[in-house]
Amino acid sequence: MIRVTIRRQDSSQDEVHEFTLPQITVGRVDRNHVVLPNNRVSSVHARVIENEEGIVLVDNNSTNGTFVNGEMVRGPVVLAPHDAVDIGVFTLHFERAEEGHEVQESYSAGPDFEDPQAYGEPPAEYDEFHGGPEPIGEPPDLLLGSAEPTPADPIAAQDVPVRVVEQVGPPGSGSFRISPEPAADVPARPYGADMRRTAVAPRRTEPDPEPPRTLDDALALAFRQTSEALLGEPPGPQARVRALAAAREIVERTLTMADPRQRRQWIDWLAQEVAGTGPLDDILADPAVSEVLVAGASHIEVRRGEQRSRHPARFSCEQAVNLALERLIGTRTTATAPIVDGVTEAGVAVHAVGRPIAAAGPILVLTRAAGDTLSLSQLGERKTLSPAAAEMLAAALRQRLNFLVCASTRADASALLGAMAMELPGDARVVVVHRGPVAAALASRAIVLDAGRDASAAVRSAARMRPDFLFVQDVGGVEVAELCATARRPGGATIAALAADNVEVGLERMQATLALTSAGADPTHLRAYVAGCFDVVVALRRSLSGRDIVAQVAELRRGDLVELFARADDESPLQSTGVTPTLV
Repeated sequence: MIRVTIRRQDSSQDEVHEFTLPQITVGRVDRNHVVLPNNRVSSVHARVIENEEGIVLVDNNSTNGTFVNGEMVRGPVVLAPHDAVDIGVFTLHFERAEEGHEVQESYSAGPDFEDPQAYGEPPAEYDEFHGGPEPIGEPPDLLLGSAEPTPADPIAAQDVPVRVVEQVGPPGSGSFRISPEPAADVPARPYGADMRRTAVAPRRTEPDPEPPRTLDDALALAFRQTSEALLGEPPGPQARVRALAAAREIVERTLTMADPRQRRQWIDWLAQEVAGTGPLDDILADPAVSEVLVAGASHIEVRRGEQRSRHPARFSCEQAVNLALERLIGTRTTATAPIVDGVTEAGVAVHAVGRPIAAAGPILVLTRAAGDTLSLSQLGERKTLSPAAAEMLAAALRQRLNFLVCASTRADASALLGAMAMELPGDARVVVVHRGPVAAALASRAIVLDAGRDASAAVRSAARMRPDFLFVQDVGGVEVAELCATARRPGGATIAALAADNVEVGLERMQATLALTSAGADPTHLRAYVAGCFDVVVALRRSLSGRDIVAQVAELRRGDLVELFARADDESPLQSTGVTPTLV
C-alpha cells in the first residue's frame, strides 16, 4: 500500500492519500491517481510502483523533469520515506503504509490546492481538463493493476505479492482492510500489461545528503538547484526573471547560516550566474575596466587604468565560474585540456586555467584593449611619441614597410597598433593574427584570426589571404619561421609585435626563436635573415608614471640597427638622434 504526502511549495498544508493499488500515476489531468494542477506538470508525469524492492518512482519522459532530493531522475528510483520528490511546484513523499489498518482510498481526487497563475507562466496547455473531477464509481479490481494502459516501463516485470482485501465498511464506502497473508488461490501477477519487458534492476537513490555545514557548501548546493530549476532555458532577461523566482525559495531554504541581508544579495547573484555570466556581466559593462582576474570562486580582481582593486562580488562555486567561461567563449577547461583561450563577441580576450593545473579552482584572465582610439598624431600630442616620429611612422606605413614593435613586459602595444591601423588606406585588406585583445580600430576593419591553438597555421593561413597589411600580435613561438617567410613576400606589409625591452633585444629574441626550428644554422646567418625581414623597429615601455611611451625608433640598414629617435629617460621627450631616415 502506497501513502503519498503532498505539499505545494508555497503552502504549509499537507495532503495525505493512501492507495491499495500496486501502481499509481501522478500527473496534471484528472485520470491520474494523484492529480497536481499546475502547468509545469505533464499530463501523465510519473508512475509509482510498489514491489519487493520498495516504492519505485519512474519519470514518464516529462517535459520539466522529476527531481529526487534536488537531482533530476528519469529511470526507476527506489524511494526512501525521507526522499523529497519535486514535480512542478509540489513536493511529494512516498512510503509504504502499515498493513492491517483501515484505509479511506481516493481516486482521481488530487490535493485541494489553489493554482494561481505564476508570473511568466503560460496558460495551461489543455482547457478541456479545467472542469471538476469525474464522479467516483465503484473501486476497480485491486488485484489487476492499473485500469488503463500505461507507457512503456523500463523496470523489470516483477511479481507483486497478492494480499487479501476485505471490505470493512458499507458498500460504496471505499474502506478496506489489507491482510499480510497472501491469498493461496490467486496467482501472482506482474504489474502492468506488457509481459515482454526486459528485466532492469531499479536504481536506488543515494542516502539523503547531510545539510550543508559551511557557506561554500550551501552556495554550491543553491547554485546546482537553481540551475536545475532553469534546465534547458537559454540565458536572457526572461531567464533572469525565472531565476530570481527560483533562487528566492532555494536561498531561503539552503543558506540558513547567512543573515537576511546576505540572503537577499545571494538571490540576485545566483540569478545572475544562472541567467548570464554572474558578476562579470556588470564588470565588463564598465568601459574603464581593462583587465579582470578571477581566482577560484571567491576572488575577483579588476584593473582600471593603473589601479587594481578587489571586487566586492564573487561567484557561488567553481561550477558557476565554469558556466561563465563557457558562455563567454563557448568552451570550458577539462582534465585533458586544462588551459583554454578564446575571445568573446565583444573582443575581450579570455585565458583560463583549470584543474589539475589550478588546484585551488579555475583561474580566468580577461583583457581588452584600451577603449580610446587615437591616431599617430594624437599620440604625438600626448607625448607618447614626438610629432616628428609620428610623421615618420605614418610615411613608413604609406610605403608599406615592415615593422617590428617591441613592448616591454608591462607595456601594452595595442594603442600604438590601433593608431597605426588608422593611417591605413580605406580600401586596404587587413588581417590580424592575435593571442590577446585586439585594438578596436584594428578589429573593426580587419579579418581576425585566433592564434591560441596553432599560431603557425594561423600566420600561414593569413598569408594565403594576400593581405595588404598583416598584423601579428604577441609573437614568441615557432610561428616566427612562418612570420619571417611572410614578411619577405612582395606586395604587402607585415607589422609584428612581441615582448622585448628594446629594439636590440627584440631582434635577438626573434633570432633565438627561429633557431629552434633551424637546428645547426649559423647564428650570424640567422641574425642577417631576421634583420632582412623588417625595415623599422619601435620599442615601447611603461614609464614610472604609468604611461606607455615610445622609447626608441630605429631602422634596419643592411642588417644593422640605426637609431632615429630616442629618450634620455622616462620624463624626457622623444627626440631625434640627428640621423636622417633613408627609407622614407
